[in-house]
Amino acid sequence: MKKVVNSSDSARSRWFPEHFSFQRPSLRLALILTSACFALAAGPILRAQGALTPPGPPAPTQHSLEELYSLLIGQQAQLSQLQGQLTRFQLENRLLFYYNDALAWINTLIVGGGNTGAQASVAFPRTPSAPLGRPAIAYFDVGSGSLNYAYNFADDTQWSAYTVDASGGRYLSHALAPDGRSAIAYYDQNTGDLKFALAVSENDPGQGFNVSTVDAVGNVGAHASLAYGPDGQPAIAYFDATGLNLKFAQYNGSTWTLSTVATAGDVGRHTSLAFSPDGAPHIAFSDNGNLRVLRFLSGLWTLGAYPFSVSDVRETSLRFDAQGQQHLVYISGSVSSGLNHFVYGPSGNTSTLLQANAGIVVTTTGQSLTFGPDGRPVIAYYHSYIGQLNLARLTPTGWSQRVLAAASPGSPAELGRAAIGFDPTELKFILAHYEGNAGTLRLLRPGLAP
Repeated sequence: MKKVVNSSDSARSRWFPEHFSFQRPSLRLALILTSACFALAAGPILRAQGALTPPGPPAPTQHSLEELYSLLIGQQAQLSQLQGQLTRFQLENRLLFYYNDALAWINTLIVGGGNTGAQASVAFPRTPSAPLGRPAIAYFDVGSGSLNYAYNFADDTQWSAYTVDASGGRYLSHALAPDGRSAIAYYDQNTGDLKFALAVSENDPGQGFNVSTVDAVGNVGAHASLAYGPDGQPAIAYFDATGLNLKFAQYNGSTWTLSTVATAGDVGRHTSLAFSPDGAPHIAFSDNGNLRVLRFLSGLWTLGAYPFSVSDVRETSLRFDAQGQQHLVYISGSVSSGLNHFVYGPSGNTSTLLQANAGIVVTTTGQSLTFGPDGRPVIAYYHSYIGQLNLARLTPTGWSQRVLAAASPGSPAELGRAAIGFDPTELKFILAHYEGNAGTLRLLRPGLAP
């Protein structure tokens, strides 16, 4: 019989001889893979045997999670350390800039128009918008006889000022309450009373002050010195001009307790009050012209054991540093004395004459003491003999002094009292002073002229 050959079989025989039979598994696999490659090149994936998806990552184990967490914590610690180093570097650069003795001090008008700005006192009230504090100045308006207040919460060129008490405001002392508000103790020269003013608002120093009378018995309140104790309550040392006594007022949260600290002669002028780290109040003052420092210990006021005597004391500033050492700046009219700085503490006593008198002429007045960010004392004072406003700063190698401003020739009283403070926000010293010839309140600060 003649064999019939199908055309398709004939074609298959030509292209696929018998030894390439489709029945062989290896050939079927090769054709399937070839078809898959053509399909990938031509279009959609052929899913002949289900989705071709890569396997997912292995499920995390407790060990792997702990390793990732430890790595993250380590990186966060390194980042925090680097941020701290950057912050310190920035602060050190700013401090080096403002500590540069070659840097000029810019003199800015704060308040003019009348005879104003005397007895300036600087503090740095805190608000939510300025949590570290911005400068504020309490001062006496000589022309109107009022207590005034100027504050700054934008930059050194934008100031606002208003009257706190139109009745009086001499012998003022400006400090901060624990909540950051400005507080002022002062003498009302019209009524002869000791008064206390506390800012109304913690958020806005422009809201004014609550004013109260602390002591109205006799003529009291001159030479007032205000400080806050460890209990967060204010205390004031002041002079009783009627009895010629040193008095002390302390607030307990609702009322003022008044006491007489020292009597016998003319006692209590040129007071300066400070609390030691153990919470004991100390008062420096003039005792019939002699320098005295009293401390309150075991319910009694006792005399400090100072290894020297000072006569004809004119002014005092008493502060404690971070190590608990007592710093006392005073001016003596004695021929052999002048402006002095004294340190009294566990590490020993050191006395330095910063500016000597010129014979019988007292050369300095209007001194003010603060501490820099390095913890060392900084003193501003007016050299009245030649008409200069000076700055004295203790450095690791000793005292450094420079002239910040000079009076006009023949006008030695032009610059008046100096009030120094360290601005914790701008990291620089500022100095408020009264320019007597012009009758204005001015501010000196280190920086670059605009």
